[in-house]
Amino acid sequence: MPSCCVLKDRSLKATASTIQALGVDASAVQINPNAFKQYRINTVPAIVLVKAEHALELDTEGCALPTNFVGVSGDVTVSYALREISQCAPDYRTLAERMLANLGEH
Repeated sequence: MPSCCVLKDRSLKATASTIQALGVDASAVQINPNAFKQYRINTVPAIVLVKAEHALELDTEGCALPTNFVGVSGDVTVSYALREISQCAPDYRTLAERMLANLGEH
């Protein structure tokens, strides 16, 4: 996927504004077109947490193994996505809660 296809309205400025509207510092976000395939992202925005020790384990199609990541897609805040992950994916609870704490959330 060409990088221009991952930008809102094909604009970095529009993308940054949308990210900030979600309550995230846009300068802390990386847009990696390869991640769309690797983590099977079909809907944006998407928040994906990956088990660091398994981040490079890929299947024959170059996708991360389903047990090594969890994600939430849709028009939700980062805090909401992390709370959902914390509640629904016990293996990622500690990471999600640590990230919530870093955001100043409980």
